[in-house]
Amino acid sequence: MSDPLDATTPSPDEAPTQEPADPANLQSAPDLDEDELGVDPLESGVEPAEGWSPVAEGRPTPREQREGDSIDERLRSEEPEGPGSVEPPLAESRMHELDESIDQRAEQEVSDGATEE
Repeated sequence: MSDPLDATTPSPDEAPTQEPADPANLQSAPDLDEDELGVDPLESGVEPAEGWSPVAEGRPTPREQREGDSIDERLRSEEPEGPGSVEPPLAESRMHELDESIDQRAEQEVSDGATEE
């Protein structure tokens, strides 16, 4: 019910006769009621960017960091072992590829072969 001595409090049957207050002058939560104002006073705040920057696009969100990569993402990032990942035996080396370090490698292969027997 409304207070008969308070002229600004409308009764439930009575429609409000005055315009809503200016959003810039509002101070309390009831003053910010969107139904009374007809607009959201906070709507004119910060506007989000039109598009994501390429830098931010590739960054994981905090949730993605906690969860980690999915198995599909991990498989996509795998690099298969190519033919160059294992050194070929010295017997298959070409002459122009040989240098002094090959002598050390040959000695090591010979010594490894002798101990395995």
